Amino acid sequence: MIKSSEKIHKIIWGRLAWSTSKHLIAVAIFLIMIVPFLFMISTAFRTTYTPVEVFQHPFPQHFTLVNFQKVLQTNLLGRSFLNSIIVSVFIVSLNMIFDSMAGYAFAKKKFLGKNLLFSIVLFMMMIPFTVTLVPLYIMLAKIRWIDTYMGICMPQAVSSFGIFMMTQFMKEIPQELLDAAAVDGASEFLTFTNIVIPLCGPALSALAILQFLASWNMFMWPLIISQSANMRTIQVALALFSDRYGNVNWGLTMAGSAVALLPVILIYIILQKRFVQGISMTGLKL
Repeated sequence: MIKSSEKIHKIIWGRLAWSTSKHLIAVAIFLIMIVPFLFMISTAFRTTYTPVEVFQHPFPQHFTLVNFQKVLQTNLLGRSFLNSIIVSVFIVSLNMIFDSMAGYAFAKKKFLGKNLLFSIVLFMMMIPFTVTLVPLYIMLAKIRWIDTYMGICMPQAVSSFGIFMMTQFMKEIPQELLDAAAVDGASEFLTFTNIVIPLCGPALSALAILQFLASWNMFMWPLIISQSANMRTIQVALALFSDRYGNVNWGLTMAGSAVALLPVILIYIILQKRFVQGISMTGLKL
């Protein structure tokens, strides 16, 4: 009895220690992620934001809305904010259409070279965007898409990761449903739009959030392809708060960053449940 009691106590203390360590690790990760966010918010409401003041005293003694007022007076929340919304919505829409169509073909159709094409799609995920940047710019210059919405959006219209994720999700759709639709005389298009797409709501929500985040935070490509102030996105506009010598206006930059973060938070709040469900059902881990 004594030995069994000792074993039970060891098991209980072992589980307690493991549970406590997991919570401590989770809290540490949370603090690492939340500290930069708090630093951004505190700097945005700061009255003085010289580098010495910002880094030596992270939390200001006096708060002000002057930085937000200056940001509102600039073009940041005007044309640049609108450009980012247009670009992000356009890219997300194209990815949801093309990635789901490609995922349906890879998951449910048999055709010559299917495995080879899917391997190429996976291989494209490993190629950095900077490798294709110069060829893309030359190609878009020839078709006169420089400094246009099409030039910013079309290179991002299809995502290798999106195709992979939609393929993994659609593999779980029972083939019997598609066969039943074919027996009832439904065309391939009706089967895809009326049966497959409604079942892919969680995966499409996850894809929409990931693509919106990626397109909203794009910096290098919009910086290169946009040549006028009317085509700047919000990330490019934020970079204008620092001069060519690396001197950063921390107050305006952090206030602008806080404003630029609002659409991302809003989208995530709206689609949070479907996002988690889509990730879990596709078997992916982020």
